[in-house]
Amino acid sequence: MSVITFDMKSCTGCGTCEKDCPMGIIEFTGKSPSIQEKHASSCISCGHCASVCPCESIAMDGSDPGRLDNINPEVLPSAEQMSLGIRARRSVRSFRTTPVQENIVTSLVNTARYAPTSGNSQLVGWTIIRTPGELRRITEHVIDYIRFLAASDDPAAAAYRFADMVKDWEQGQDRIFRGAPAVVLTHAPLSHGAAAVDCAIALTCFDLAAFSAGLGTCWCGFFMMAYRNWEPLRKAIPVPEGHYYFGAMMLGYPSYKYKRIPPRKNAVINWM
Repeated sequence: MSVITFDMKSCTGCGTCEKDCPMGIIEFTGKSPSIQEKHASSCISCGHCASVCPCESIAMDGSDPGRLDNINPEVLPSAEQMSLGIRARRSVRSFRTTPVQENIVTSLVNTARYAPTSGNSQLVGWTIIRTPGELRRITEHVIDYIRFLAASDDPAAAAYRFADMVKDWEQGQDRIFRGAPAVVLTHAPLSHGAAAVDCAIALTCFDLAAFSAGLGTCWCGFFMMAYRNWEPLRKAIPVPEGHYYFGAMMLGYPSYKYKRIPPRKNAVINWM
């Protein structure tokens, strides 16, 4: 059965839902919308129909259409504000020791869960590492992998100066998580073909939401490198059965405020 229901008392038969449905499963008989039973399984519960309906005549999962959050155009950022926000966001590698409150992280995740996912699958899960002991334990596993590469002839060892990174760690300097008070991980089922993309999109949305909240972030490349290749690290972090971590991000309050936007290479655009 479809999760979509129509309130025929308020529906005006405008047909907007039919035209905007990405799966093309809404049909009109006269001015009455319906979903044929043979098409019901094709519904991906994206909510476009309920969102676009001008009369609040469509409900999802038995919910009341009137309970959906309205989009207030006056609150939406302008194109200029969006552009500035994206360009002003920096990869922060120096954090204050102030912990990020749980309710703030939860709010950011609740914003990022609206990120697009393949087929509206919504399979992205979140793990937040925030206790000092756990952060140190995970970092030690990453350092073990870095130490292993530093002792090998792997070209990455010289390129990233892994020997120096290990030495810095032994002297109390963290170049893995940079002293961030929290690390945010995203995971999804390995069987899901778009798992890596969905996790990256979700974490990117989290990234921008965190910046707007005055927080600093940085993608954890060394952690992900170790996670892919170092089994002790994979065993050290719980993840639902069949799932895999596809993204990691440091989170905390930045030590410094950035006042200018540094230059970037010009975009290479191929028009066809």
